[in-house]
Amino acid sequence: MSATSESVLKKHSQIRFRDLVQREDEARVKLKNEKESLEQRKRRTLDEEKDLERIKNLLERLKKAPKLELAYPLYVATRDYFNDNAGLIGKVVLNHKDGHLRIEDDHSGTEDYDGASISDIVKISLVLGLLAIDEVQPPRLMVEKTKVARDIEIFVDSTDSVNNTFSRAFFAAFGEVIGILDLAEKVLPILANEGDPASTKVLDGTVDTAEFAYVIRCLREKGINVEEPQLKRRVSECLDKIQKVGVDKPLSDIGIALPDLNAVTD
Repeated sequence: MSATSESVLKKHSQIRFRDLVQREDEARVKLKNEKESLEQRKRRTLDEEKDLERIKNLLERLKKAPKLELAYPLYVATRDYFNDNAGLIGKVVLNHKDGHLRIEDDHSGTEDYDGASISDIVKISLVLGLLAIDEVQPPRLMVEKTKVARDIEIFVDSTDSVNNTFSRAFFAAFGEVIGILDLAEKVLPILANEGDPASTKVLDGTVDTAEFAYVIRCLREKGINVEEPQLKRRVSECLDKIQKVGVDKPLSDIGIALPDLNAVTD
C-alpha cells in the first residue's frame, strides 16, 4: 500500500459503512413482518411451523441483545464464512458496530479497528458489496444458544441448502477481491473522503459497500489499474455513472462486466 493511501485513511477514526446499518434495520423489520404473516395463517404446514419458531427465536434474541446481535443475513453469512476459513484474513470478524467493521486479533484476543489493516477492511467490505450487487441469496439465520455471557448466538443455519450456492459465490467474490486488492486499497480512502468532504477528524468517512463494489468493477471495466495517476477523477466518473442510474435501480442492473481474473495485473 502506498504511503498516500495510509495517510488518507488515518484521517478517519473509522470508516462507517452506512448501508450495513440501513440493511440491518430492514432485516429486523422483515423478520417481524414474516412472523406476523405466518401467525395470521389459519393453517400452517410443518415447515411453516418450524420457520415461525425459528423467527420467534431470532426476534427474542434480538430483543434480549439488540446491540450485540445482527439480523442482516448477508452480513452474518459473510462473517461466518470468513471465520470458518481462518486463512482468508487470519483474524476473527466480529459484528459491525453501527456500520463500523470490527475484528478480533487472534493473538491478542482484543476487539480492534485501528489494528485492522486497510487490507482487512477492504476484503470484508468489498466481499459484502460484491455479494450484494450480485444479489446472492444468503442462508437463513438461526439462534444457537451458548453458555457464555455476551457471546453472539445468531449464526447461519448450516442445514440450509442455500449454503452450497452461497459458498461458491463467497469464494468467487473473495477471489475477485484478491485480484483487485491493490486498486481497492487506494479506492476505499477516496470513497471515505467523499463521505467526509472536509477530511475532518471529527466526522467519520462513510462508504456504501455496494457502491464500493460497483466503483471497483467500473474501474476494471475501464482498464484502470493501481498506477492510474488520475484515480480520484476516475472514481468520480464511476460515481457519476451510478448517480445517473438512479436510486431505484439495483446496482446489479447497471451492466458492469465481471473482470477477467486471469488478466489481473499485479
